[in-house]
Amino acid sequence: MYRYYSAADLFAFPGIEESLGMVYLEAQSTGLPVVAFSDWGASEVVSNGRTGFLSPASKPTEFTAAIKRLLIDPGLRSEMRESAREHIRRFHDLTRNYTSLESRLEDVVHAFQSTN
Repeated sequence: MYRYYSAADLFAFPGIEESLGMVYLEAQSTGLPVVAFSDWGASEVVSNGRTGFLSPASKPTEFTAAIKRLLIDPGLRSEMRESAREHIRRFHDLTRNYTSLESRLEDVVHAFQSTN
């Protein structure tokens, strides 16, 4: 998939009823600005206005306007490209996330054990 993402200028996918949307993480990791609906999982991984544009599903014209804006503004695409890569490295590093999850689960187990 990396080759396909790398050949693109942006990633537009509405993500209707998408829970988290790994595709948004994949796209941003290759430096693609994302355009998606904000109603579902994309809002958890896309920084609106920084790594892409999110719009409500009830306003599809905003979705298409965001695509158009990115297509006609190479400077904005470039800014979002760098922001997307940084966003993934900073907030969605797999090792860091699993370590954080493990720590939280250990806290829950310890709290449970101390009450019993």
